Amino acid sequence: MKTTTKALMVISLLYFTACEKEEESDLKTQETLQSQPKVAALGEWTRKPDFPGERPTSTSNALGYVGFQIAGKMYVGDIGNFFYEFDPATDTWTKKAAPPTKRQERVAFGIGNYGYIGLGHLLGCRTRQFFKYNPLTNTWSSIADCPVEPGEEGSVAFSIGNKGYVLGGYADNKIAFYEYNPDTDVWTKKAGYPVPIEGHPVAFSIGSKGYVGTDWAYSNEFYEYDPATNVWTKKANFAGEGRSWTVGFGIGNKGYIGTGFRANAFTPYTIFKDFWEYDPTADTWTLKAPLAGSARYGALGVAIGDKAYVGFGQADVAFSRDLWEFDPSK
Repeated sequence: MKTTTKALMVISLLYFTACEKEEESDLKTQETLQSQPKVAALGEWTRKPDFPGERPTSTSNALGYVGFQIAGKMYVGDIGNFFYEFDPATDTWTKKAAPPTKRQERVAFGIGNYGYIGLGHLLGCRTRQFFKYNPLTNTWSSIADCPVEPGEEGSVAFSIGNKGYVLGGYADNKIAFYEYNPDTDVWTKKAGYPVPIEGHPVAFSIGSKGYVGTDWAYSNEFYEYDPATNVWTKKANFAGEGRSWTVGFGIGNKGYIGTGFRANAFTPYTIFKDFWEYDPTADTWTLKAPLAGSARYGALGVAIGDKAYVGFGQADVAFSRDLWEFDPSK
């Protein structure tokens, strides 16, 4: 009887010891999992309905798309024949009144309830004209001409708050940067870009700052503009391979640059589809999920809320009119 009791006591002691070790192991596993850094979201791309306008028939047409966002909707036009509204809530395109003139390589930005399109060229004829679009009346009206020297080297634009900004004039060594005030219909010259630009850079805004980088010389330099101080500040170089004809946009407190073109010494050229996220607080770049569609250059990107819409441009020898939604949180 005593032998049996001792045996039971030993078995019980071994059982509870094993349980304690298992619980201790589970606790350590939980602590290890909790201490591991969370993997950052790479972003998710979702195909949306293609642009319903005619498919481009030339490179100049494929690279002629321009767009902006107003009140949660995106507005996209080609070189002048078509202008459409895209509603992300319903995934639908609606044809709208086209801008008054046909131009390639125009710039655009949205401020409040209006959109603005201007500059550009066609058949060697350059223009400083700018137009305002009213989505409520579906009409266009002229505004003051932009003083930037128009050219064929891809001027860029962005908006911050209730002001618009245009950078251009690269070809004639007349690089200039102007601010547009829609309340007074006046363009005001601002601090010039700190370094030479060969053309076709990318520009976007994050909060109260503007950002410009990359160019036709495949520079990776990247600068921040503060309208409060009228000062440009150099930031961490773009981390991807140098390129031009990229697309960029800001979502929340981050910026994004992707796609693009680069001519190479030993191969004809490289067309990109990678995307990079810029964190202005840390001044760092992080590689994200590549565009799910084909690699391309001269694409259009417009941010709406916490997502962006990217498409169009030229994909190798094909001309694109597809549209992709980018969600950086997934």
